Amino acid sequence: MKQFLQILLVAGLATNAQAQLVEDTVSVGAGYANDVWYNLADGAETSAPQADWHIAFETGTMSAGLHFNSPVTGYELKVHPGTPADFETADTTGYSTWEKLYNDDNNWTVGAFSKVENDVDYNYGWGEYSLVSHNLEGIRFFIAKIGNEYRKVFIKELQSRIGQYTIIIDDLANTQRDTIVFNKNIATGKNFGYINILTGDVFNREPNKSDWDLVFQRYSALQNNGTYANATGVRHNNNIVVAIAKEVEDPETFEDTTGLTWKSEINTIGYGWKSVDYVTFLWSIADSTVYFAKDTSTKEVWRIVFRDFGGTANGNNMFGKEKLEVTTGIADRKNQINVSLSVYPNPAANGQFTVAYDVQRNVNKLSLDIIDLSGRTVYSQQLAPNAGFRAQTISVPQLSSGMYLVRVSQNGDGATQKIMIK
Repeated sequence: MKQFLQILLVAGLATNAQAQLVEDTVSVGAGYANDVWYNLADGAETSAPQADWHIAFETGTMSAGLHFNSPVTGYELKVHPGTPADFETADTTGYSTWEKLYNDDNNWTVGAFSKVENDVDYNYGWGEYSLVSHNLEGIRFFIAKIGNEYRKVFIKELQSRIGQYTIIIDDLANTQRDTIVFNKNIATGKNFGYINILTGDVFNREPNKSDWDLVFQRYSALQNNGTYANATGVRHNNNIVVAIAKEVEDPETFEDTTGLTWKSEINTIGYGWKSVDYVTFLWSIADSTVYFAKDTSTKEVWRIVFRDFGGTANGNNMFGKEKLEVTTGIADRKNQINVSLSVYPNPAANGQFTVAYDVQRNVNKLSLDIIDLSGRTVYSQQLAPNAGFRAQTISVPQLSSGMYLVRVSQNGDGATQKIMIK
């Protein structure tokens, strides 16, 4: 069987040897003013001004993630040290010392409104799960700075069963109060819906999640020193995993994904494919690097080679792309995984819960990871890699109360579920 698969792989590579990369350019505009969602198959683009929104909400039935548009110059989000009872009298005394909040840059789940210390049970950052109402109820409020204007933001409630938010917005003088009530289904089929807190508008600005693979945009990226800085780069959709081949001899023909690690972190492509000389302010592209993007549902694989970057003058991202025809080779079979996952009880008391998973075929290695809101892996263990249904009891009493992600995967390709530890 191994010899037969190797023959398939060689034959497939031979068929593709004469293929040419299709050249394309995606422009985010001068000053990186736009977000551009991109479909690899047909090159379709959807563009929207980056500065037209302030809060983004996840649309999933069990989701409560809220993002803030921190990459836009002059947009800031900070948590007020008071309680909701202080909303009416709140001001910005001490504002400069409060911590600025950012969205997690390597997943779409953890937004800035959740990046608050988890100091109570059932805590989602902005709100707390109620065992009585089964809703998320606001436990703190925020100050959003939009240019020279300040707005108090209190996410009062998310009615979980019907997906309805109630958000209260006001200025510091309590003269522009706006209560925004909306249902998440306004953005059905999309990853996020959007809110402009100055106008109170709730609207759509991105394509359906089935219609795009990559998004070219400016975002707040976590640096090695633990701080955030704006970066312009490429992030990918939830159904995409990415592998990187570095120092390859010929990027124009390199197609071998054998041994590469497929990663689900949305910033795997990121901004590192380019760099700027701060003396000449000229951009250069990482030499001999090839990116592979795989759709985990269709198993289609695209290879991408970046060509050039236009910088702030036009925001042009230039690259070549090619769809690989080899889908049954050893490399693809090694990394593909189809797994169903459930965690219960949720919330989990004292870090005790069960992970039930169903793997459709044998894999080489299967990992269980628990990831905190900062993206840090706080617990990891190996699971039985054989096909079939299993239930594994997990005990992590050392973890503090709060929301975590549970991931069962092989090389980043797998399934993820949220769990609240109380």
